Amino acid sequence: MRTSPTATTRPNATAHRVARTLTAVVPLAVLLGATPAHAAPEVYYHAGAWHAFTDKDAQGTAVCGIATENPTDGRKLSLTYTIGGSDLTVLADKPGWTIPDNTMLQANMQIDRGEPWQAQAVGHGTTVEWVISAASIRGFDTEFRNGHTMTVGFPTGNEPPWTLSLAGSTAASATLWRCVQDLSDRAHVTSPASNAPPSTQPNGQAPTQPYTPTPAQPTSPAAATPAPTPAPASGAPAQTPAAPASGAPTQTSPAPASGTPAPATKP
Repeated sequence: MRTSPTATTRPNATAHRVARTLTAVVPLAVLLGATPAHAAPEVYYHAGAWHAFTDKDAQGTAVCGIATENPTDGRKLSLTYTIGGSDLTVLADKPGWTIPDNTMLQANMQIDRGEPWQAQAVGHGTTVEWVISAASIRGFDTEFRNGHTMTVGFPTGNEPPWTLSLAGSTAASATLWRCVQDLSDRAHVTSPASNAPPSTQPNGQAPTQPYTPTPAQPTSPAAATPAPTPAPASGAPAQTPAAPASGAPTQTSPAPASGTPAPATKP
C-alpha cells in the first residue's frame, strides 16, 4: 500500500513504491486558511464523465483543470495544475461538509484494484485538498488514463467512499496537459510535463465529515514544501480535444506518462 512519507510502510513495500507515494505537503494558500479561487471556472471540453476547465487561483495565476461531478448530491473531484508550478492539486468538494479550517485528515485514491495512493490532506469548509508531487504525477497519470474506476476514501472520517467513473479519463488527461503547455508558453514559463441522500461528512461524527475534530486543540498546519522535480515528460495525447477558450494557437501538450497507450475499451 502506498503511504505518505511520514507513515510506516508495509514490510514488503519496495523503495520504488515508496518513491511514488503522494506528498503529505499541502498548498501554502490552504495552510494560511485561504480558500482557492474556483468561483468562475471556464469549462471548454467534455470527455465521458470528465470535463476540462481553466481558472485562476487566489493570486490570479492561470490554472488548468479537469473534474468529475455527481449531479445527485453535488460532490465533485477535480485535478488542477497551476501554471508555473510543479504539483497536481486534488480537491474533493461536497456541499454538506462543514470542516473547520486547516483540519488535517487522511485521503486516498484507488484506481481499479491497484494499491491505494494515500496522502495527508487538509480540510476547510466543504473541501478537502491534497497534492500529488511532481515526482508522482507520471505514475498516477498512467493509472488514471488506463483505469476504469477510481475510489476516493477518507479513512479518518465516516464519509462513505466515492466511486468515480474514469470514462473519458484518457482524453481528459491529454486535454489537461495540453492546456498546461499552451498556457505555459503564453506565460513564458517552463511546463512540466432533488431526492438527495442524507447529508454525510468525512469525519466519524454525525453528520459525517472527512476528519475527526479535536475541539480543544486546533490543528497546526505543517510548513509547505516545494516540489523537488520538474513537470511531466512529453507525450502525444490520446485524443485531440478542443483547445482552451483563450484562443491561443494550440500545441501538442506533454502527457506525463510518455507513450502510454489507452486500452481499446477506454473512451
